[in-house]
Amino acid sequence: MLVQYLISFLGYWLVILADDVRCFAGIVQEY
Repeated sequence: MLVQYLISFLGYWLVILADDVRCFAGIVQEY
């Protein structure tokens, strides 16, 4: 049960980080 919670927690952070990277890449491409 704990492993499932940990995986969902990591997946949640991966989604947030991927979103930040996408926004950051978009900003960099504008310059």
